[in-house]
Amino acid sequence: MEQKREIRYFAAIQLLMSGAGSFWAYSTNFFRESGFSGSQIGLINAICTFVAMLILPAAGILCDKMGTPRRVLFLSMLLEVFPCAALAVFGVFSWVPYVLCVLMTMLVVIAQRISGVSMNSWAGGELSRMGVSFGNVMYAGSAGYILCSVLGSVLIGRVLPVWSCFLLQTAAILPMLLIIRSHRGDAYEAPAQAAVKKASGLLRLVLKNYYFLCYLMLHMAFGLFLGIIGLDLSYLVEQVGAPLSAVGIVGSCRAGTEVVVMVLMSRRRRLPPYWVLLTVSGVLIALEHLLYPFADNVFHLCLITVFCSGLSGGFFYGLGTSYTFQIVDHRAGGTAMSVLGLANAIVGVLGSGLGGMIIDRFGVLTLTTSVGILAMLLTLLFLLSCILGRFVLKKPYVSET
Repeated sequence: MEQKREIRYFAAIQLLMSGAGSFWAYSTNFFRESGFSGSQIGLINAICTFVAMLILPAAGILCDKMGTPRRVLFLSMLLEVFPCAALAVFGVFSWVPYVLCVLMTMLVVIAQRISGVSMNSWAGGELSRMGVSFGNVMYAGSAGYILCSVLGSVLIGRVLPVWSCFLLQTAAILPMLLIIRSHRGDAYEAPAQAAVKKASGLLRLVLKNYYFLCYLMLHMAFGLFLGIIGLDLSYLVEQVGAPLSAVGIVGSCRAGTEVVVMVLMSRRRRLPPYWVLLTVSGVLIALEHLLYPFADNVFHLCLITVFCSGLSGGFFYGLGTSYTFQIVDHRAGGTAMSVLGLANAIVGVLGSGLGGMIIDRFGVLTLTTSVGILAMLLTLLFLLSCILGRFVLKKPYVSET
């Protein structure tokens, strides 16, 4: 009974967070309508991702030092609301200064990255103590993303102006109300602080872990995908001659498949080893980008996102956090999540910064093909390193010792 109550609570927060965050996908449309070029938009994403990269490790260590990431999550979501409101004001008055847009976007991206790390650390740690997979919560996030993506595709650019995406994103206030009233995880705060003081170092606990370093390679493949998806999706939709409002439709198809996959996994008592399913996930994300040149219409884009990105995201988001807590020391869970976020940020800088220039000079399909090849290489490295660790070196997971 307690497990079900905890799952429902964290699922509600995840649903509201993902729903509000889904409207950020329309920020590229807003910047394009404001007259920014692909290179300028790519530069915005690169700068913001780089700054977030510098802050993430400190955020993860802070979560572990405090013993509970709940307070960090609340503050990061509060940081997200105010710049979104400012960007909406820019849109209302048709005054979109480039420097201020960079600053506001930077704050939003930083807040979103910290929120993701602290939410995964908080919910993942709490559920792992009860032996529950984080996938039982993640599907609610995809469901929220679907509902709000459909809502956005109907309203934004048709009924409402494009800048309304920022106003809708301020709905992040709703999960904050659930977070501030909770004390989950606080009982572990003092013991966790004492344990951390006795540890040889949070970063050392993470970076000396063989399987974590292996997983880091796969996570970089997904970081590359996440770094450019907001940049290239609107160009892909335009490439097939569809209106920009179709961005929400394609995104909802991906999220819908993720929900189905995560729900099915949560109902199975036994699954193949996590590293096997995560490898499949990486291969699918690579195939998605390699197949984009063959898409001729929105229907083709939806098929690719359903059978590649959707299945891949279902495995990755449903199992990634649980796998992390399976292979690393729980005392350094927040630090591990922040290091993974740092890897995402590094490849995100490359994806966003170079992505905009590649689109301007060579076209969006050249970008997607390059990403697909790099993602496939990183996935193969992850697979080979896991096989070496499990069957040749016979290294155990932390949870097995």
